[in-house]
Amino acid sequence: MARNPDPWQGLRAEIERLKADVKRLLNRSPFFGTGVHPNGNDGLDSDNYSTGVSGFSLNGATGNVEFNSMTLRGGIIGNDALANPVDGKVGNVSASGFALTAGAFTELAGQNIVVPAGFTQALATAGATVFAYNPNTTGGSNTTGGDAIYCYAQVTTPAGAVGSHANPVGVTGLGGYATSFSSAGFELNNLTPGSTLRLSVYGCSAYQGLAANPDNYANAYASVVWLR
Repeated sequence: MARNPDPWQGLRAEIERLKADVKRLLNRSPFFGTGVHPNGNDGLDSDNYSTGVSGFSLNGATGNVEFNSMTLRGGIIGNDALANPVDGKVGNVSASGFALTAGAFTELAGQNIVVPAGFTQALATAGATVFAYNPNTTGGSNTTGGDAIYCYAQVTTPAGAVGSHANPVGVTGLGGYATSFSSAGFELNNLTPGSTLRLSVYGCSAYQGLAANPDNYANAYASVVWLR
């Protein structure tokens, strides 16, 4: 009569297979199947990482992180997290009814602008205009009161002043009128947060003083981009 199979032999074989499977699991990397692996630099690389080509790398030793592309939700990065955050300011000041002095530039209108906290540099674009009547009827450039009007924009910092070119425009006597324009861009460095910049429009006449007139008008404007 044939002998029945030994059930214990089959059970032992199954246990050996289970032990082998457990051993393989214990020896397998804990990152198996995750798509990432340790990179030996106190960080992780994706399995498809290739420098500058694909995947990502987190390098704890250097603190560097490399991604091919990144999608971030809007509004989650503040200015303080940026290497060179920016801020902005617009200045605008005017005056009217003034007189112009011959050959001596005078500030006709000015406005103070405070340097914001955390910023030490600025890029400024400034411009100025001066409109004036000339009531003179004698002397001047042509013995009948002819003259010229000058103006320029200036930005003054604690370290000094920078200004646009003073552009003249001719004006006839006996009630003649004209407008002078001037503008320029400036790079301002070594600013101190909390200090004051002054935006000004300066003007003068060339030959003779021009009397005050209620319609005389001067304006200065500036766009300032603050930088760290």
